[in-house]
Amino acid sequence: MAYQYKALAEYILQLADEQCIKDINQMKLQKLLYFIEGLHLGRCGKPLLDSEFVAWKHGPVIESLYQDLKQYKAKTLKKGMLRENPTKIDPQDKENIRIYFDAFKDTTPWELRELSHRIGPWKDIYVPYIAGLVIPQHMMEEQFKQFLDSL
Repeated sequence: MAYQYKALAEYILQLADEQCIKDINQMKLQKLLYFIEGLHLGRCGKPLLDSEFVAWKHGPVIESLYQDLKQYKAKTLKKGMLRENPTKIDPQDKENIRIYFDAFKDTTPWELRELSHRIGPWKDIYVPYIAGLVIPQHMMEEQFKQFLDSL
């Protein structure tokens, strides 16, 4: 089942709060969502999100989430900010999300930005000065599957 981006983003903020991760800003949240979605697609062949990522200068972004959070700029985000209830997420999906989150939770926002430029299809889609090119889901699935197979 694919979930609304707000539910998944709120669940990530909840996990960060539970684990005392203090550096979740918009950039880190966007990149965590990208890696969580990519890893899930590569591993399970199905999306967690009902939203598309687009290629921006600093990496993949869900535009609607950016609009929801742009007033916070680089400030730390906290659970409850999106006013969404993540209890709608299936328990097995929550477990998978937690595993993916744990793999990247200690990575800084800028390190995640750099990783997003190397792992996954952002590098194939991004064109300087053209924001908003959609990163196709099938490319994410294929490239993250290759990444997982290489580990």
